[in-house]
Amino acid sequence: MSMSDWKIETEFYLLEQHKESISEALSCLKSDVPFCFFQSEVESYLDYYKEVLISKLKKETDLELIYFDPKFGDDLSLIINKELEDIDISLVGASTTDRVRKIIIVDNESFAKSLDWELIDSLRSDLKVANIGAFGIDPRSAHDESELKGSGVLNSYKCVGFKKMSKQEQKELTEFISQHPEKEQLSQIVDKIIRAKPRQRKIEECDTSHDQKGLIRRLGSLFSRD
Repeated sequence: MSMSDWKIETEFYLLEQHKESISEALSCLKSDVPFCFFQSEVESYLDYYKEVLISKLKKETDLELIYFDPKFGDDLSLIINKELEDIDISLVGASTTDRVRKIIIVDNESFAKSLDWELIDSLRSDLKVANIGAFGIDPRSAHDESELKGSGVLNSYKCVGFKKMSKQEQKELTEFISQHPEKEQLSQIVDKIIRAKPRQRKIEECDTSHDQKGLIRRLGSLFSRD
C-alpha cells in the first residue's frame, strides 16, 4: 500500500492481504449467505481486524448489528426470539424477504455452546425470512479449546484468513512507518497489535444438560406467543 492508503484509527492494515480480507468479509455479510468467520494463527490479528470490520459495517453499510456475548450471560434464544416476534409463522421456510439485513456479532466465541451455533445455523437453513447473518472469530481455531472442532454445524461459514507477517515484512513495515507523517501514532497501533495480550480463555465446564436440549424444542420457544 502507498502512504496515501494508510489511514489512522480503525482502517490501518498491516498488509495488503489483510485489507483484501476485510473486503472479502464485507462482501460475504452482504451476500445471500451472510455467515463469516475470521481465522489466523496470530490471535491479535483476529481481535484487531474484528473491530476494523465492525467499524466498517457501522459506517459503510445499511446492515444492523446485534451483539451476542455468551461470556456475560447473553441468551441467544431470547435475542433471536425478539427478532422474530413480528414474523408470520407461515413464512418460516421462505427463501426471500424484504426485511433489513441484520448481523449477529458474536463476542467471546469460545464461551458459546454447541446449541448456540446450531441456533445461528437455523437462521441460514430454516429461518432465511429473518434475514439475519452472523460474524465472529472461528471458535474452532487453535487458540480455543472448542468442542466444535469435529462438528459440521459451522461448515457453512465463509472463513476469511489473515496471514502472519514475515520478519522481512515487519522490517519493511517499520521502515515505512518511520517515513510516515504520523509515525508515532502508527507505531503505537502496530505495537498494540503485535504485543497484544492473549484473550481470556473459557475455563468453566460446559453445561451438558443445557446442550442436550433438542434444537427443535428450542426453536419451538422462538415462536411462542403470550
